[in-house]
Amino acid sequence: MATDRDYWNSAKVIYPRRRRSRRGLLNKRRLWAILALASFCAAYLGLYAVLHLRSFRITEIHIQGTESLDPASIHTYLDTALAGDRWHFLPRSNILFFSVNAAENSLKKEFPEIASVIVSKTLPHTVAVQLVERQIWAVYCYLSHTDTATDTPIASENQNDALPDCYYLDHDGVAFSHAPSVLGSLIVRIDSDAPVRELGAVVLDVGAIDAFGSYQKNFSTIADIEVIEFRLNQNAPKDVWLRASDGFDVIVTKDDDAARVAGVVKTVINQKIKGDRKNLLYIDARFGNKVFYKLANGK
Repeated sequence: MATDRDYWNSAKVIYPRRRRSRRGLLNKRRLWAILALASFCAAYLGLYAVLHLRSFRITEIHIQGTESLDPASIHTYLDTALAGDRWHFLPRSNILFFSVNAAENSLKKEFPEIASVIVSKTLPHTVAVQLVERQIWAVYCYLSHTDTATDTPIASENQNDALPDCYYLDHDGVAFSHAPSVLGSLIVRIDSDAPVRELGAVVLDVGAIDAFGSYQKNFSTIADIEVIEFRLNQNAPKDVWLRASDGFDVIVTKDDDAARVAGVVKTVINQKIKGDRKNLLYIDARFGNKVFYKLANGK
């Protein structure tokens, strides 16, 4: 016989099954998501097509001001830089997004021969490059060997050793191109034991360049000595060895008064060296009026 306890036993109670409502395949949320995705794809493809229109593509590059540089090499470099897309979307050749400042910086880095450059763009297709090349002032040669007697850089006498690394310098002291190892008076040469790390680097400061020019001018006009070469040593940064066209050296201080030093050297040559100039090895003029010199014959 069933009792109240048995009647309310949950194990015997039958619950009706709830009917699950079936959601439609394209409900509002899914429909809005699909529409948003389709709108994004359409906008992307439309913008991509507009950006890649030939109407905004750089097709003409004009280069002016070259002397030793080959305009074709600059043109090829720019063509390569303009190829392809940025972020797989924005064409580099699109003139609307072409940065003249970035182009100027990249050209000066790629071509150290360029002293200054102005890049301009004219809609719809044209880019113009106006440049000024560096002018040669001297040849700078890195010499790894040192003269033990004078502690100055020299070329190695061993034929198996590599030739010195020489570079063209401009009036700002920038090493901008490789150069042959030259001698003579057509262009001044600077020998040093300080290597050139990279083209476009400053290897001589403007103060040193001005001092070298002053020594050249004053030695020529006052002492009748043609200076064709300067030698520098990192161990003696204030001293400079001047090589005369006659073959002897004059040791001076970089920051000294070039006119005064030239006058002292002239006096030594006229009063001490006299007719023995062809045997002169060097004159040390770093100590004011106290001058030392050495002759090949030991005098």
